[in-house]
Amino acid sequence: MIGALLLPKARTKVSRDGLVGGATALYALATLALAWLHNVALLSVAMIMTGIAWISILSALQVAAQLTLPAWVRARGLAAFV
Repeated sequence: MIGALLLPKARTKVSRDGLVGGATALYALATLALAWLHNVALLSVAMIMTGIAWISILSALQVAAQLTLPAWVRARGLAAFV
């Protein structure tokens, strides 16, 4: 939910490609943190970061699919995307 609340501000400041690239890097770093950390508080922060990155990537790619597909095939394309 934190990621969904942060997305509108992030979209005004960063392009969709930049958002996906940054979120991918954040997801990779947070996943590495999950593999190496043993402190529960730090693990919780890393899990929040993976959630923020995941929802950012998912929403950006969903919007890109909706904007890219022509209207006559949009429903089928989004069904295949999901």
